[in-house]
Amino acid sequence: MGELISKFYQNQQLDLLLSEPAISLSVVLPVTIESDSFDSVIEAAKVYSDNAEYLIAHLITSSYEDANKIWDKSYEARVMDMFEAVELHIPEIGFQIEMDLHAQHKDLAEVILDSNAASSFGKDFTKWHNRVMAQVNSARQYLFGESFKPTTQPKLVDKKARIKDRAA
Repeated sequence: MGELISKFYQNQQLDLLLSEPAISLSVVLPVTIESDSFDSVIEAAKVYSDNAEYLIAHLITSSYEDANKIWDKSYEARVMDMFEAVELHIPEIGFQIEMDLHAQHKDLAEVILDSNAASSFGKDFTKWHNRVMAQVNSARQYLFGESFKPTTQPKLVDKKARIKDRAA
């Protein structure tokens, strides 16, 4: 899909068309621990150059530390540093959360935006969710700037209300 969009961008000379009405372009590049996934980073840099904001989304395929070492030492990471790309690191959910999801016959996509997920999955999920949302919100802030308005606001429930809900 990325290749198709890149070719369209080049063939239609969108860099010229988008600059006239001052429309900015954001490019999200997913990468994994596999260095083959880094190829799209170089291709995007060739196609979009300085005409885009870049977001590198590190996909969860192994531990963060391993992926971080491989990415940080890569030529592609240095290229993205030149373009001042923001990096998005989504932490692994962990074994306990994964077991809880399976036990309740739910997948992560179902519960990630569920405001009641914290009460169903406990503090490990809440900590993980807060870390993820901090990453996502920083990327949103980078991409959308001052016009960023969070699409979801975490529902703040005081400790007494949570204890009362659990007792019921």
